[in-house]
Amino acid sequence: MDIEKILLTECIEISSQKEDKNSLLKNISNLAKNNPTLNNISEEDIYKALAEREDMGSTAISSRIAIPHCRLKGIDDFVIGILISKDGVDFDAIDNKNTFVFVFIIAPANRQKEHVRLLSFISQYLRKDENISKLINAKDTENIRASIIRHTSMPKDIKQTDKYKLVTVVIQNENKFENILNVINEFEGSNIAIIEASNAGRYLYHMPLFTSFMQTDRNNFCRIISATVESEFIDDLTNNLAEIVEEKESGIMFFIQNIKYLHGSLEIW
Repeated sequence: MDIEKILLTECIEISSQKEDKNSLLKNISNLAKNNPTLNNISEEDIYKALAEREDMGSTAISSRIAIPHCRLKGIDDFVIGILISKDGVDFDAIDNKNTFVFVFIIAPANRQKEHVRLLSFISQYLRKDENISKLINAKDTENIRASIIRHTSMPKDIKQTDKYKLVTVVIQNENKFENILNVINEFEGSNIAIIEASNAGRYLYHMPLFTSFMQTDRNNFCRIISATVESEFIDDLTNNLAEIVEEKESGIMFFIQNIKYLHGSLEIW
């Protein structure tokens, strides 16, 4: 779904007139009709659908903001619009304060999953005070549209990348831990995290079925090293780890996975 295509400037309004909840829903219905997607839907039908949804519970999700929305048969795409009320409207918000920002959604009746997803993206944007303030203080509709599009664009398909690999080493042999950590840390650009873990025996011992099989006096050392490593180094790292994890060595296991998407970095200290 491309928000840039379904949010038209013609469906954005900065209003200075005093309104109640009912008149505001009618204003939104009129504003929504500026989108050609609703050419075959009457303004009255849009208003009725929005009002029926409000009867189920106010769409004011917190102080100052609301997301009036409904589903309609007979349309094949979403319609989004924004109405900014300078004076605010009593929209039955839970805190009994006026609502100033209204982002409305008219959705096709048969696209419920996308409707829910779109609600989530928009509500996430509106929960940030700085974003609400920008909308309330905006001087023109183009700036409002640009701000919404920039911050609420739905995530696009992420292309598979082979630049990094995820290396996971599970270590039960305490004597090998430091050596393995040093080997991974040798490779420039690696991001490393160490997770304190427990052997399965610790949990199985407390299950009556397995109690007689478990030895409580055995070393319970278990740590997991999780590291991102650039693919160009992965063969060397694999060989180095394989030398440590000898064929008859017990208590050490490592595996390597492709990373589809990687963002951010970790500090060592």
